Amino acid sequence: MRHMLLDQLDSGSLPGGARMNRLYAKLNDPSCRTTRSVTIEAIMWAVRERGLEALHDPDVIERLSRCDNAACEAINQRLVNLFPAEAAE
Repeated sequence: MRHMLLDQLDSGSLPGGARMNRLYAKLNDPSCRTTRSVTIEAIMWAVRERGLEALHDPDVIERLSRCDNAACEAINQRLVNLFPAEAAE
């Protein structure tokens, strides 16, 4: 299945010089993709190993910044299940 943007590129509907830049930007826009499960698992591994303090680690913060809303909700639910006492506070 061809990507819609490739069809636009072939048809010439994207204007001249901006064509490739816009195509590249669209194909590499992180908001167009879902969070990879390996990112979620890396966050959860860090939390299981080091506790909630791991959420302050720069690597974990960077991974969290790449998560979409569905991944954030899944991580939050897993944290509640892992640390029910803290979630009740």
